[in-house]
Amino acid sequence: MLTIGSLREILVPLPPPREQGRIVSKIGALRTRSQLAKEALDAIPQLLERFRQSVLAAAFRGDLTAEWRAKNPDVEPASELLKRIRAERRRRWEESELAKMKSKGKPPTDDRWKAKYEEPAPANMEKLSELPDGWTWASADELCEPGRPIIYGIIKAGPDFPGGVPYVRVTEVAAGVIHLNDLPRCDPVRAALFKRSILKAGDLLVSKDGTIGKVVLVPPELEGGNINQHVLRFAPHRLVDRQFLMRAVETPASQSWMKGEQKGIGLQGVNVEDFRRMPVPLAPLAEQPVVAQQIEQHWRRLKQLASSTMAARAGITELDSAILAKAFRGELVPQDPDDEPASALLARVAERAAPAPAPVGSPPPPPARRSKRGSAKPRA
Repeated sequence: MLTIGSLREILVPLPPPREQGRIVSKIGALRTRSQLAKEALDAIPQLLERFRQSVLAAAFRGDLTAEWRAKNPDVEPASELLKRIRAERRRRWEESELAKMKSKGKPPTDDRWKAKYEEPAPANMEKLSELPDGWTWASADELCEPGRPIIYGIIKAGPDFPGGVPYVRVTEVAAGVIHLNDLPRCDPVRAALFKRSILKAGDLLVSKDGTIGKVVLVPPELEGGNINQHVLRFAPHRLVDRQFLMRAVETPASQSWMKGEQKGIGLQGVNVEDFRRMPVPLAPLAEQPVVAQQIEQHWRRLKQLASSTMAARAGITELDSAILAKAFRGELVPQDPDDEPASALLARVAERAAPAPAPVGSPPPPPARRSKRGSAKPRA
């Protein structure tokens, strides 16, 4: 604890008066320069985010893989890929339904039961931009793993249940990192009511309420976990590169589309039905990983710039401290031998602070009066 007594005992290096002025002037000039540098560095994160959005937009305009397409003109177009995905989806549904009927001892006698098949939600095709040759638009619902539709998770997960089922919230999705040990856990009895949203490694999780449109991949150690009602599980089809699909959801166009679908007064969010019909730009299967790799290369550069920015910002703070240390070691400004020494200044200060001598023959000062509190008699 710093007391008045200890403060009085602190030794302060005192330069000559004229040198003091030079030091203050130099420190002021250097701090102005460091402040300008801080402001420039503080603006960089926003510039990096703008560049990130520009990279995503360019990637899904096909700009980053234009040279690759020119060298690979004969790949299967995305329209054919989408036909295969749709056909597999229907085939898997029919196999599942037929197995259910046979297990109940009621095999079908005709094909009328096939009419019950529900087609995936179509994409909202309004105001869509032009795609590169070989690409096509698809709905998010069409690009899901058969039998694992886009779905939200546990409603009212309740208090944390040690040893229970871990589940992911918007907090983790927005941060972009899922740490299993930090996740809340749900009572297994409650979680069992929401088996539909059980997670597998590689699933995409998308925040749907509050903070909208953030995406994260499910790590292998979270296999069998779940999500709460504010997060969507988006399980990519095996014929869609999950990194490609994740970046497609992060594009400015997709983010803008989700913001346009927000509903609610207090907590705004995107309905699962609306998200299922979100238009997604689909590249040919062979081009999808190339797009994802190109984006990742730019991401690595962005991370390096962000890291360098943080280091430079910390360096400026250290520089400010170093300037003060150098100033009070007498190394910041040149010394002038003609300056009045600080000892002369101290002598004048001491002279002014000393009490004036009493005139000859004046009476001595009266004794100090005791306070009433100090003179009070003790109680009987």
